[in-house]
Amino acid sequence: MAAEVPIQALCNEATCPICLDYFKCPMTTKCGHNFCQACLGQHRTASGGPFSCPQCRAMIVQKNLMVNRHLARMVEYIKELQEKQIAKRKRGECEKHQEPLQLFCKEDEVLICMKCNRSMEHQEHNVVPVDEVSDGYKSQLETEKEKITSAFESLQTLLEKKKHFWLSKLKNLETIMKDEEKQTLAEISAETSGLSQLITEMEEKCLEPPSEFLQDIKNTSFEKRLIYDYVDLSPKWEEKLRIHSQKNSDVRKALESLKESLVDALDKANLERVWDTDILKKAMSEGKKVNVNLDRRTACSLLSVSKDLKTVTCAAKWWKVNDDNPQRFDWDQCVLGCRKFISGRHYWEVEVKMEKRCFGAHLFDNPPWAIGVARDSVKRKGPIDFNPIEGIWAIGELISDMSCISQISAFTFPKPTPLRLREKPKKIQVVLDYEEGWVDFFDVERNEFIFTFYSATFAGEAIRPFFCTDDVLSLCKS
Repeated sequence: MAAEVPIQALCNEATCPICLDYFKCPMTTKCGHNFCQACLGQHRTASGGPFSCPQCRAMIVQKNLMVNRHLARMVEYIKELQEKQIAKRKRGECEKHQEPLQLFCKEDEVLICMKCNRSMEHQEHNVVPVDEVSDGYKSQLETEKEKITSAFESLQTLLEKKKHFWLSKLKNLETIMKDEEKQTLAEISAETSGLSQLITEMEEKCLEPPSEFLQDIKNTSFEKRLIYDYVDLSPKWEEKLRIHSQKNSDVRKALESLKESLVDALDKANLERVWDTDILKKAMSEGKKVNVNLDRRTACSLLSVSKDLKTVTCAAKWWKVNDDNPQRFDWDQCVLGCRKFISGRHYWEVEVKMEKRCFGAHLFDNPPWAIGVARDSVKRKGPIDFNPIEGIWAIGELISDMSCISQISAFTFPKPTPLRLREKPKKIQVVLDYEEGWVDFFDVERNEFIFTFYSATFAGEAIRPFFCTDDVLSLCKS
């Protein structure tokens, strides 16, 4: 493990800051920075005059650029070293001692050889043979596979039922429309026959002598009959047309609704669970309420943790802290809880402050925040993606794309899932069920369910409470 650190540092030094790949024909600037020749060629101006350094913005003159042959040779050596390391890993040999990797260190979760086991680095660690631990992990993976398979099969069953339901509806509607079409054609045929008979009678009347034609003119009702038939026919067919159009519109809306629900179900890939008003009481009775304190060592420099370790506040300026601490978040305004969980069902409550906060030139009713759980090994340096793939299971209210609109969402993968809540929660209960792989969230004040992460993969790693805020978050005392 110790040998990997300088090797990685060498790899970083041999990487071009523009293309993020190994240097290809590295060029050194007067300000002391190195870039690929092709990368600098794309960066410099079309006129060929001075241009700014991509790293420090110092002006660069083309004639001052020099080929760094020493760095080019170092890159080749690093590539060869990496190829040898990969070959050793494939052979199952220790990179440090060139001996077979026959043991597994549970604390560091790495394969080691017999010499590594006798070294100070692993002297007090729990070390077991590879075959023994391999069976355990395979069994755990098989269990997770069964859970995912069961969830997928249940989702397939649900979608199949919805498919048959709507197909049946469409078939019934098609039958009804065919029956009405037959009835409509029969009525049109009858109307046509009646009009044809009327025309014949009118023609016969016109052929009569004037004395006979005028004799019964008062009782002649062709005009009345024609108007009656027209008035009776027109609204009737307009109404039928309207009804058919409405039905077609309803069918289209139903299909669109079905399409949206299916896409939403596939995106979430989350089984439906039935929640009632007593679910919060059930979670509290089955779980163990824990006293969670904030770990000041992990807090971002922009966060201030109270003396009782129960409240975290976003400050207006960076605090003077040791940013070299590997446990500290140095980019996102995050902090972890002190407690680590490797088994059992536990819950704790967090209060979200509802205060207006300026963000740039805008004033927001609710500043961004996120709460949940995270792996103990979650990334601490640089930007973090809030999702289970990165080891974070959380919900929160974030502002995206500077749109000035916030949305409470569950940070699922590959994209967040918006939550439709009656009101924004002020006090949230987080429930962690380690064995089941569930992370539940409840609105304590309204006794309502918010969201569940189902089939979370903890893989035996310690899980810690997770918090992120641009304002104030407080842990409720036990």
